[in-house]
Amino acid sequence: MYSVLLNSGRAALVNAMATQLPLQLGSFDIGVQFNFIPDPNGTSVIPDVILTQNYERLLITAVTPNEIILTALIDHDIETRIGNIMLRLTNGTPFAWFVMPGDYRKSLTDGNRPYAGERYFLHFLIDFPNIDTLLDTSNLVDYYAEFEYRSNFDTMDWPPQTSSYEQYITAHQGRQVLAHRIENRWWGMPFAQSLDDLRFHQIDGGEIGDGYFYNPLLPTWGYATTTESADKVISATKSFIKATTANSQGLDKVTSGAHIGV
Repeated sequence: MYSVLLNSGRAALVNAMATQLPLQLGSFDIGVQFNFIPDPNGTSVIPDVILTQNYERLLITAVTPNEIILTALIDHDIETRIGNIMLRLTNGTPFAWFVMPGDYRKSLTDGNRPYAGERYFLHFLIDFPNIDTLLDTSNLVDYYAEFEYRSNFDTMDWPPQTSSYEQYITAHQGRQVLAHRIENRWWGMPFAQSLDDLRFHQIDGGEIGDGYFYNPLLPTWGYATTTESADKVISATKSFIKATTANSQGLDKVTSGAHIGV
């Protein structure tokens, strides 16, 4: 693919930098000629415009402060040939021009359901200093990988087979959960730790070599008993917890049934 940031688009960006008035992209045109080097002074696709799509078919992905990826979507209900594509600002100013290496043909999906259709996503990288502040992309659709979010498990689609989503991020029993539909049931995996947790990836003490050294607490004494002496078992358990707590280097609470590494 050949591509060029048109002189008119470059001038618009320089003006936006001077005036602090960001630009907006408004549409893209399609022509059928392919495999040519675009003229930086070009003003229209070649030979003629056969299709125009507005900003609702432009998707934006921010890469760095100086780079963005614009994605032109040609949906399943459109039939066209694609040879060259020109992006325009909302005021009609030609912004950038892209030329395909071959003659691409987008077929029309049969409108009778059910059907198998196709959508074309054409990705264009724009690299210009501080492009993230020079372009106002609030009118474009963000194009990121994302999960459908529901505030809690009760608001998810039920029964699962009626949902149009395979996965959710949701909350259940006080934890954020990644939920996935398997055989018409929702299965979930709770998130373990916050990313700002100082002991991130040090679950249950961590791993040797990860700033952690195994140093188990040894019991101060033991007590042997039988199940016939339940009161002695309870007494011994309470005594062991008190003794372990006193020897835990400041640990002020021991949770019954949990192994705590210090």
